[in-house]
Amino acid sequence: MHVCHLITGLGIGGTPVMLAKLVEALHPRVRFTVIGMTGDEGCAPRLRAMGVPVHTLGMNRGRPHPKALWRLCSLLRSDRPDVLQTWLYHADLMGLLAAKAVAGCPVVWNVRHATLTPGLDSRSTLLAARASAKLSSRGPSAIVVNSQTGLDVHVAAGYAATRMRLIPNGFDLSRFRPDDDARSALRQSLGLAASTPLIGLMSRYSTLKGQPTFVDAMNRLHAASPDAHFVLCGTDITPANAPLQSLVQSTACADRFHLLGERRDIAEIQASLDIAVSASTSEAFSNSIGEALACGVPVVTTNVGDSASLVGDAGRVVDIGDARAMAAACLNILQRTPEDRKELSRRARRRMEEHYEIGVIARRYHELWMSVIKASGRRAA
Repeated sequence: MHVCHLITGLGIGGTPVMLAKLVEALHPRVRFTVIGMTGDEGCAPRLRAMGVPVHTLGMNRGRPHPKALWRLCSLLRSDRPDVLQTWLYHADLMGLLAAKAVAGCPVVWNVRHATLTPGLDSRSTLLAARASAKLSSRGPSAIVVNSQTGLDVHVAAGYAATRMRLIPNGFDLSRFRPDDDARSALRQSLGLAASTPLIGLMSRYSTLKGQPTFVDAMNRLHAASPDAHFVLCGTDITPANAPLQSLVQSTACADRFHLLGERRDIAEIQASLDIAVSASTSEAFSNSIGEALACGVPVVTTNVGDSASLVGDAGRVVDIGDARAMAAACLNILQRTPEDRKELSRRARRRMEEHYEIGVIARRYHELWMSVIKASGRRAA
């Protein structure tokens, strides 16, 4: 079977990382080609290291160009994939147009969004989603959605319910796992005592990721837990980010915040935490929550998307933007007995083992691709 992936960009983010994990789980049993619409290279080296061809169309974000469509059509005509798997709205639309024009192969969309709200989501996103809804009943062979919340939102927006397939994110549990050495290593690198409580937010800088709420909550927590330190990690999470740095400097505990930027050792950082926080205002299915749980780290999350059901009894859920409740939830976990916190850790790891291991999720994708190939009357290469 030859599957071609078309994604808006390959930067270090939840969707490109999920694509890379899926390829790793199924390669070389499945032949893959990956095409990025923009020139982002974040996950490209990881894919090329497996021998997977990676192409980019060189588009600027938000600026479709006929040359990019021509380039995509040429790649599909040359590669002749059995399935075109697209990721995110703009890739869904562009991939459908190209596949129908030159490839004749079935197209599977992948929806990774949990809101369609003016003012929260961009005009470009809303227009692409609206156009996709109109085409959903006769264009793609299937539509993968990674959260129940996202499925409900898109069906309400006009997406064809009969085409929707719920497949959550999967996680490499051999990479994301409890690791005592990682706990001590990060603290040592930050110049902290081995017993220092560490609370982290792992996400790119974005209005959707809730960094202001996290900073506010940790400032409140500092009064009750002055020994705690706070780690933020992700794209544009650096002291050079003036708005974020201003937020940190406005607190009474600026020296407790550590802005680590984009890191490749995210598994070790997750495993080093006492509590992982997700402060998002919009999220379908959070990779960072799943990674923390796989590392046995309890989670405090805002009630967005499928976050509450993902965390289950391995953490706490608070309302969006409620810094006071977030601080209280973190303090509650920090003040529990060592045995209670170990039990939270065991619950976190067990949830991931039972429901979200990447091999199980990859098989569901494989079965879906086989079914759409069969329904199209084609025979997989």
